[in-house]
Amino acid sequence: MALGRIKVAAVAVAALAGLGVAACSDILGIGDRSLDPLADGGDAGAGGEGGPSCADPCPMAMGLNHPFSMAADDTNVYWTEYGGSDDDNGSVKSCPVAGCGAGPTVYAQLQAAPRGLVVDLQNVYWGTATASAGTGAIWSCPIAGCNGKPTKVATADTPFGIAVDATSVYWAEFYQGTVNRAPKGGGTVALLWDGGTGGINGPQELVVDPGFVYVNDQNAAVYRVAIGGGSLVPMYTDQNSDPVGVFGLAVDLKDVYIGDLGGIFQMNKGATSGATTLVPNVTDVVDLKLDPAGGTLYWADFGSAASDGTVGKVALVGSGSTPVLLHQSIATPEALAVNSTYLFWVSNGTLSADGNSVADSTGVLYRTGK
Repeated sequence: MALGRIKVAAVAVAALAGLGVAACSDILGIGDRSLDPLADGGDAGAGGEGGPSCADPCPMAMGLNHPFSMAADDTNVYWTEYGGSDDDNGSVKSCPVAGCGAGPTVYAQLQAAPRGLVVDLQNVYWGTATASAGTGAIWSCPIAGCNGKPTKVATADTPFGIAVDATSVYWAEFYQGTVNRAPKGGGTVALLWDGGTGGINGPQELVVDPGFVYVNDQNAAVYRVAIGGGSLVPMYTDQNSDPVGVFGLAVDLKDVYIGDLGGIFQMNKGATSGATTLVPNVTDVVDLKLDPAGGTLYWADFGSAASDGTVGKVALVGSGSTPVLLHQSIATPEALAVNSTYLFWVSNGTLSADGNSVADSTGVLYRTGK
């Protein structure tokens, strides 16, 4: 199995089969410190507990059970852990950006393979997934904590990418190949693209702007569809012979940024061809995030061996910008998030000797200066 396919192999194939969503009575609220060894005084570097003086890259929390997706604001960093392949033991958590010394806030646990996650000014949104039972869902919870009971926004099946705008939450269904929209507070689900008519093959990441939803699939193809629904417009076709997997996707006012095996590509978001290479020679681009201040794109590269992943950035202002490796020779970087001060990323965990699996509960959350 190719490296960097951890999200697909561990979740879309194995972890989804027969999983269900935990009942609300099984979902805990704030303050579970059981998976944060730093919370009880463990050394996270010079500052300890991921505090402000912890040296870059600062380990903020350890023992994460296959972290999958991330988001950040200027107060907190948020992430999902999809858990082991045989149990409903995924979770959704956050930590203050200054450090996890008090332990993470646990929004939900005993979840079925939670994956995509996004936040707005009030709430955290995430998806849980099943392979065939149709009992997945989109959930929300106030940033301050769920108080034991997240809100079910919509019924889903296998939601991967998730995004929000001012009024709606959007997601893509992996097995159905659909793109969907629902009001943030719950209500009727609008089918923006019906996968039954062909097109998207296993949608993965999803981003939104004021007019369109952009989605990539496991073949590294990229499509757009209007936020009100309509025709599916192909934009990008993979540049490699082995495209199967999860790749980063980001959008700004002008362009779409596309992760693929071997590099990061850029194209006008209104185009249907003409992608150009922005950053070459990046092995396996599993996540892309734009600086909220604009002008910089960050990437997570899973790599091709046990500890040859990278986290880097490239300036988007002007032409011929030189990519910068912020950290290299790191293990299994899986996702990242950025706020006005810090860059955060997660390692999926310790890779097996044969390179075919990652050990449970060995993931790490890191923080570094931008």
